[in-house]
Parts: sequence; C-alpha cells; structure tokens
Amino acid sequence: MTKILLPLFIIFAFTACHERQGASPKVIHTSQQALMVSKNSITKKQMPMTEKGIHKGKEQKKENIVNDIPILEDNLPVLMTPVVMDTENQTFTGGKRTDGLDIKSIRSSHSPTRTRLVFDSYSNNAKAIQSGEYTFSYNPSKKKISAVIHGYRKFSAILPNKKRNFPSNDIVKDIKMEKFMDNSGFKFSINLTRPASVNVFELKSPARIVVDILPN
Repeated sequence: MTKILLPLFIIFAFTACHERQGASPKVIHTSQQALMVSKNSITKKQMPMTEKGIHKGKEQKKENIVNDIPILEDNLPVLMTPVVMDTENQTFTGGKRTDGLDIKSIRSSHSPTRTRLVFDSYSNNAKAIQSGEYTFSYNPSKKKISAVIHGYRKFSAILPNKKRNFPSNDIVKDIKMEKFMDNSGFKFSINLTRPASVNVFELKSPARIVVDILPN
C-alpha cells in the first residue's frame, strides 16, 4: 500500500509545484502589459504636444526667415529678360504715349544682393494706371543709367533740388536731373559706384517703373 501511495504523493506534489510555477509568469506578463499600456498612454498624451512643438518651431523658423530677408519695394521678380542692344549698352523701353503725368515719389530698397528703385507715376494727384513712354540706357563702363521719360509735366520726387543722394547705399550714388528741351518730358541719370547688372521694367495699376540693380 505504501508503495502505491508514495508514487501518487510524489506525482501530486510535482503537479502542484508545476501549477504554482506556471502561474507566476502570468502575473509578470500582466504587470509588463500594464506597464506597456501605461507607457503607450503617456506617449499618446505627449504626442500632440510634441507635434505642436514641431509645428510651432517650423512656424517660428519661417517667421525668422521672412524677417531676415530685407523688405524690397513691391514683391517682384529679381530679374526679367533685358533688351540688349549691343555689348556696351543695354536699352530698356516701355510705357505708353500720354501727357500730364508726374513722378511724384521714388521708393528705394537695398540688400546685399539687390537695390531696387521704384518710380511712381501720378495723374491729377492720384496714382496713374500706366507709365508714360520711357527709355533707360545702361553703360557699364561709365557706371551710369541714362533715362528719358515722355508724357510727364512734373518730376516732384526730385525737383526743385535736381538731385537725390543715397548715402547709405553702397552701389547707387545718386539720381541727377539733366537738361532736356521737351516740356512734356524729363531726362535724368542714375549714377552707380561700380559696375552691376541692370534691369528695367514697368508695372500697371498703379503705374511703376522698376529699376533693379544687382552687384556683379
């Protein structure tokens, strides 16, 4: 009888021990799973803040870039295709035959890569729709842009002083009025401190003659 009971007792004890050992990993697994769920919950809660921070950083970076770019008068292309007459001089023409206009203001902006001059045309103290006829000729060797405009009775932006200096600009020296026999037009020159690439074009509504000067 003892020989029969002893093996049964050993089997029962081994089975009970195995069940106790098997239950333990389930508790550990449940604890780990709870920990993982907790971590995931924290990560998900933090995700929107992280993404928000990223977006905010991008917006801030964009704002900084915008602020670092020098503000140029009129948001226009840097350089359009010039009309090149020969290798020495470049000539730009445009505008429309008219009368009674006034160059009432000259706006300027400057950056290390470009200087922009904007000549605003007015008619009866209101902004004109289109500029009068103009011809700008650039001579790189003389560092001079000569301009003739037709259809203008006034040049209020410079007259009566006949000259405008640009002391803070390292490439544009001044704008000078020159003698011109036509009483419905003006002649003037834009004098540079060194050779540069030049482009002249017009914009309408309101009328603007734009001169872009890029250092070589």
